[in-house]
This record gives sequence, C-alpha cells and structure tokens, in this order.
Amino acid sequence: MPKHDPQRHDFVVDRIKKILAHREPEFQGAVLGELVAIFVAAHHPALRDMAIDMHVGLVRELVPVIERELFGPGGFPIDKEGNKP
Repeated sequence: MPKHDPQRHDFVVDRIKKILAHREPEFQGAVLGELVAIFVAAHHPALRDMAIDMHVGLVRELVPVIERELFGPGGFPIDKEGNKP
C-alpha cells in the first residue's frame, strides 16, 4: 500500500474544495456521497461496514478541527438556540 503523501492529499482536497465552493449543500452532499460510495464499493462486501465506520469516524474526528480552521477557536458562530454571539 502506498504511503500517505500529505502534499498530494492537500493538493487534491484543495482542488475538490474549489470545485464545491459556493454550491448548494444538496449538490455538495451528492458529490461527496458518490465519492464515498465509490470508496466503499471498492472494498470486499464483507469489509464495507468497516470501511463506512472508518470513514464516519474520521469525519467525526475532523469536524472540530475544520470548524476551528473555518471559524477560529470559538467554533461555529451560532449557539444552540440559533443566536449569533
């Protein structure tokens, strides 16, 4: 298995971000959903649940990191009641 290349990873993520930027959430979700389905379908059927769990786990880990990158240390700028600080 090839070693993870952080520069190549960042390049690909940046390209995809630019393609999806300013698009409707439904469009973004459909594109990302299809890409994840391709990833999962490439695994043996017996391993697909594990692949989905691994993917969802990674997303859960990354959300707080990305949230801080997008909005700063305070995170998302709306509280649970929908009020802006």
